[in-house]
Amino acid sequence: MFLAPYNDNVYLSLASNMESGLSKIKSFIDASVHSASYNRLEELTQVYNTIFSDPVLNAHLDFAITKTHKVLYFKEVDYNRTNSYYHLKLILKSVEIVWLDQLYGGILSRIIKYYKALFSKIDNIYANTNSRQESLFERIVGEINNELKKLHEIVQNKEDINSEKKRLKEQYLTKIPFRSLFHITHIHNIPGILSKGILSHTKSHSSKILQVDISNPEINQKRKRTESINYYSIHDYAPLYLNPRNPMLQSLCLKRNLRTELVIIKVSPNILVNKNVLFTDGNAAEESSKFYNNLEDFNQLNWECINDEYFFGHTDGKRIKCSEVLVHDYITIPYINEMVAFNENVFESILNLYPNHIDIKLSVDKSIFY
Repeated sequence: MFLAPYNDNVYLSLASNMESGLSKIKSFIDASVHSASYNRLEELTQVYNTIFSDPVLNAHLDFAITKTHKVLYFKEVDYNRTNSYYHLKLILKSVEIVWLDQLYGGILSRIIKYYKALFSKIDNIYANTNSRQESLFERIVGEINNELKKLHEIVQNKEDINSEKKRLKEQYLTKIPFRSLFHITHIHNIPGILSKGILSHTKSHSSKILQVDISNPEINQKRKRTESINYYSIHDYAPLYLNPRNPMLQSLCLKRNLRTELVIIKVSPNILVNKNVLFTDGNAAEESSKFYNNLEDFNQLNWECINDEYFFGHTDGKRIKCSEVLVHDYITIPYINEMVAFNENVFESILNLYPNHIDIKLSVDKSIFY
């Protein structure tokens, strides 16, 4: 598994570059045929050489053009081809791109076949590209462009979220452990989250999008109570932790043995500047926990306990360590930055959902888990 090139959308970038190159090749061939300048087709090698001199393509593809003389003459057209036979070598080279190609269903391999089909026109102008192959390629290009458009929109939204106007001030950010907020969920719930965002307990159950509920039934019962600011049920909020290494995660990992089924989702702390976002000085399920919606009240939280590696040495530490940020109804995709798992195997079931296409990184960090 190669998470770095996966996260960086290397495959999508390669496919896009190769699609752009094919457009240049098709334009060159069409112009040569329509003007009956068949002798120019040998210049197609120059077009290919230019395309594959690109450093990104060169790093992952093995490309070469060779020319072998032969005795056969071509009489189909009225010019001398110098009795030449051109051979194109174009194959996937790097191990990571071979892995990614398998993950993407062989999209690059299919595009390479199309490159070879067009290259064959150098020696046989009448060689026809397979219409089914061309139709398939156009569909693939459409899918690639849709994914690029989706990624571009998400990136723009994230830039807006991180703008000075909407960014959490440093004085508040420095208090938050790991400089992120965290949502803990089961890997089976990730497809729904990639589709709809992180939903509140109420919405995730009513929409039947939640596949595995990892919450403690006893504590969950307490969360039916109404908070004291907007007077919504706590279940009407999507919950985030200020520190993921808390009693809930400890219980999920050690008591329930779910360590290798969990995903910890990192959410931008900038969500705190939005309306209908609350934070608490402890587990929201506990009656003694207080609710706040003014960032000036950050000082009311016990940051020493929240930031400490352990909660045992603090009075009421178990409750305080589970201090939360509550977002009404749902958390949209642009606020989600990363998904963290205990090992790579956890991600196997979601890789082909391409969270990287909506700018969500996948990473492995055993140190967060118990």
